[in-house]
Amino acid sequence: MNNRAALSNRDRTSALADIRGNDRVAKVEAAKKLSTDSSTYSDLRRLLRHENREDTRHAIAFALSWQDDLRSWSILVRLLSDRSESPMVRGQAAEGLAYKFHRKRKGSLGFQSAIRALVAALSDPSPEVRYFSVFALGASGDRRMLPVLRRMKRDRARLVGFGAVSDEAKEAIKRIQMQASR
Repeated sequence: MNNRAALSNRDRTSALADIRGNDRVAKVEAAKKLSTDSSTYSDLRRLLRHENREDTRHAIAFALSWQDDLRSWSILVRLLSDRSESPMVRGQAAEGLAYKFHRKRKGSLGFQSAIRALVAALSDPSPEVRYFSVFALGASGDRRMLPVLRRMKRDRARLVGFGAVSDEAKEAIKRIQMQASR
């Protein structure tokens, strides 16, 4: 989902209302719309501070994950690191980091903070958090993560609709090795 032109005021207002509403389908559609407009970053950040419902927090994290904007990087790292967040939100935060890694400089503090959070998340009780953390580590392209990912090949837990953590670890290893060979 690449960012397109900013939403109209009417569409932005409607999507921001829908993401806070109770209709799950409307919430998902709103998250998709908001993900295309980085000008909604501040609104989404503000909503995240005050919203407690898991499905709404997940929708906000989804929108931030897909925005073509690195301002959400620290929010995603914080969501992933917060063990009081639901696994669904934490998994989405890890997935969102994966989509942004290609735009982060490997030696930067932000890159390193994300790597630390993702490695810590590999011991999470939730397969969802572990799966998407493995996915993100593969997207990081950081060869130093190869030993960590090789250990994750033993994790046979399955995430419905996605597969086993071990299979994702194998794919993540391949992605890093392919990037390293270029």
